[in-house]
Amino acid sequence: MSEVFRVWCEWDIGLADVVFATSDAAWLAAEQALRAVGIDDDIDDLDDAGLIGVDSLPVRQ
Repeated sequence: MSEVFRVWCEWDIGLADVVFATSDAAWLAAEQALRAVGIDDDIDDLDDAGLIGVDSLPVRQ
């Protein structure tokens, strides 16, 4: 079984229905989306505070 990744966030950053092939791609998109909506906080600090994260989702083939 393979997996995809999705971003979850306390704010609407436009990634709610998007899945990514890698966690790195998800984190990069999250960082870019945060900047696009004017949130300039460090993404690691937001992750540590439980305000943003990346989950893996199993994909059945």
